[in-house]
Amino acid sequence: MLVLRLFADQNSRCSPFSLHNILEAGEKPPGHWFGPASICKPIITLLSSGRKNHFILDNLEVYLALDRVICYKEMHALLGRTPETACSMRCQGHFCTLHTGKADPRDGKSFRQRPANRAMLLLIPVMLGSAKSIDISQLSTLFDFVKESAFVGILGGEPRRSIYICGLQDDKIIYLDPHLSQEFVDMSCDQFSAESYYSKIPKTLPAKKLDPSMTVGLYCKDSNELDDLCLRIKNGPMGQIVQSCCNSNLAQQESLSETTFSDTSSFSELEL
Repeated sequence: MLVLRLFADQNSRCSPFSLHNILEAGEKPPGHWFGPASICKPIITLLSSGRKNHFILDNLEVYLALDRVICYKEMHALLGRTPETACSMRCQGHFCTLHTGKADPRDGKSFRQRPANRAMLLLIPVMLGSAKSIDISQLSTLFDFVKESAFVGILGGEPRRSIYICGLQDDKIIYLDPHLSQEFVDMSCDQFSAESYYSKIPKTLPAKKLDPSMTVGLYCKDSNELDDLCLRIKNGPMGQIVQSCCNSNLAQQESLSETTFSDTSSFSELEL
């Protein structure tokens, strides 16, 4: 129930990931669409701002792997940072806890109160083909992502139709479709029905029909799981692991825009 309240359909700080807040953080009016890559900006922004009202979010960090480049040192700096390392990274000019280009308002004491070994949500925007459709030769990469034990889902779909990919069945993907009008669920009370938040009938779609633009989500509960994930990914098709990088992903994710990624400037965006 606590997690569902974070996504409640209301314009409130009590629900940081509501559609209202996503539109505001993404600077889009109602009726406009986010692409699989451009949606990463509001996710990062809302996670950071949501920590002020939800201690549960203190246990989670988000790392955006631009161009499928995963910087090992940057991720561990996010997971296990101390006031000293935070100050050091700020001095290097590529660290910002709020991912907005502003200094972190919390003092050193607040840093020490946060969990020392937090979970990591790794977001990897990918382009698996041309402008029209996914490249058949790239399907194996897609399947590798879905079969990965750290896999939590893919934001993607068909042109002008977004879906959430959550599984695999032979050469078909299993997905959830958010485009279903339902009655508003009031989560302000202690008890509420969560039935509408679950899908009773799984839907499938041939993987070859997917739009090539998508964002993959991988989750590690601590730094040990993150290390294991990096060993599995290594420098294979899912991503490139580097110890450090000249162009910091942390710095770039502060200024994300739709033109940051080729999949949002050249390809049709997917309806939120």
